[in-house]
Amino acid sequence: LVAHTLHARGPRKAAPFVAFDCAAFPEGVIEAELFGEERSSATASRRRRDGRFRAADGGTLLLGEVAALPLPTQAKLLRVLEEGVVLPVGGNDPVPVNVRIVSSTQTDLKSLVKEGKFRDDLYFRLNVLDLHIPPLRERKADMPLLLAHFLRRFCPGRVPPGIGPRAWEALMEYSYPGNVRELAHAV
Repeated sequence: LVAHTLHARGPRKAAPFVAFDCAAFPEGVIEAELFGEERSSATASRRRRDGRFRAADGGTLLLGEVAALPLPTQAKLLRVLEEGVVLPVGGNDPVPVNVRIVSSTQTDLKSLVKEGKFRDDLYFRLNVLDLHIPPLRERKADMPLLLAHFLRRFCPGRVPPGIGPRAWEALMEYSYPGNVRELAHAV
């Protein structure tokens, strides 16, 4: 929600917003998904693919769970951030991209840097503005706004139903280990 809001209220709002979950792809696939892929017998690729950076060109790319990126992919991501070009898997020609990166993680990146599992140069490049968003269980005051948002979203074109006192009490007492996504599912 925060990444969508940053995009929608920023100068890139007319360009694409692309969300990418870094933890959802195996190491052998993630680079092609991010940077694209050229048709090549060396990579056994039968088709050309643009990748998420090119899909988000001019707009915003959300890298969710950025801590899950393998170290080799981190190095390639750093190059994109520093040079503004992607090199598709199996390709020889860099492709210029202009993308705002928003990254998120539930993992303490500083600890991963100390353990050598996350590149320190990439950490400092991504950590231009560190915005800590507490879990929902620590910000119950946001519940009325979030509930109203999800009720409007899930009841398009009609007046959303109200929430009875028992349901309201149950929603407020729950700890939401799945955070806002779990609240959305509950609604």
